[in-house]
Amino acid sequence: MQNVTYTHPSLKILAKQYKDTTYIIAVNSAEEKVTFQIEDISPLILGANKILSGKAIEIKKQVITDTLNALDVSLYKLHTDKSKVESLIFPCPAKNNITIKVINSNLTFNQVKIFNIQGELLKEEVCDYCIEKSIDIVQQPNGTYIIQLLRNGEQITTNKFMMSY
Repeated sequence: MQNVTYTHPSLKILAKQYKDTTYIIAVNSAEEKVTFQIEDISPLILGANKILSGKAIEIKKQVITDTLNALDVSLYKLHTDKSKVESLIFPCPAKNNITIKVINSNLTFNQVKIFNIQGELLKEEVCDYCIEKSIDIVQQPNGTYIIQLLRNGEQITTNKFMMSY
């Protein structure tokens, strides 16, 4: 999506990266309204603002959908969370359940993967863009485990926890 121009008969879209911010310019040259989608937005993008109108744009499933009036222009500024996301797992050591929580970011996750120390995937759970999730681990033996939090398939953090009875 970055630094690429897309042109359709009445719509031109340009995405540019400046430092750690992405800007998108959309121009409708038709004399009628045009509805469009911008897809494949990075999972770390949390939201967007239309700079000219001040409106917030919701990003659903890494897609922006918007409508431009006839002969209209829109400028979008995409918000990202570039901080090193940290998670907390408790209790540790765990017996039956663990709770995973993102502690330093507004970034949510929608998938959790638990691996043994050899890197084998033992458990996978999904959630609806959470900041905190409890997981039943009662069937896992004592040991050290690795847990990954993902957002739309992109890893946002990794942590370890211990299981003991």
